[in-house]
Amino acid sequence: MALAPITLGMVGLLFALWANGMQLLGVDAKPMDDQVDGADATRAVAIAGSAMGAVTLLFMAGWLVVAAPLGDDPTAIQLGLLFSAISGMYGLLWLGAAAVQARGWDMRVIGNLALLCLVLQVVEMALLANYRAPAGLPWAHFVIVELVLASYVLVLYGFWAVTHGRIAARAVGWLCMLASLGTLYIMVFGGGLLAPVGA
Repeated sequence: MALAPITLGMVGLLFALWANGMQLLGVDAKPMDDQVDGADATRAVAIAGSAMGAVTLLFMAGWLVVAAPLGDDPTAIQLGLLFSAISGMYGLLWLGAAAVQARGWDMRVIGNLALLCLVLQVVEMALLANYRAPAGLPWAHFVIVELVLASYVLVLYGFWAVTHGRIAARAVGWLCMLASLGTLYIMVFGGGLLAPVGA
């Protein structure tokens, strides 16, 4: 079953992870000309990366609840709500990040929210494990999705740590790049472009 909004949501998340990861890695840190300053680069990441992730993930979250594409049996409803909660949580976090980046405000508040999201993500991973068998999720696909969600936990911790001066920005940039690879898996296989691994 093709789930276009999941694919779209993951494309936006890829934009957010990639743009922020590249910035944290220091790519294009030096402006091409003297008329552009570092604040402009951060605002560009806010619009081209963080805001794109926010818009698509919030659309995905709403669509999973309103359209109920996974079905109307109790397990399908639970899975739909779980994936809506996950995408909504990240959509709101990226929306906040976009606003804070665009305004040049203190990013520690986003780091603190990332810690909350980390706890929520671990709970959501446990819920997914509980729903796996009743939903008939292939074991291999389930394991890969859980690994992707675990990579997001690392990124969330990294966001908190980098905004509080406890880790180098480059390390978090690499975590974003790793999570981008996992997001690509969810986009292709979770979005229904290809059958899930193990199906």
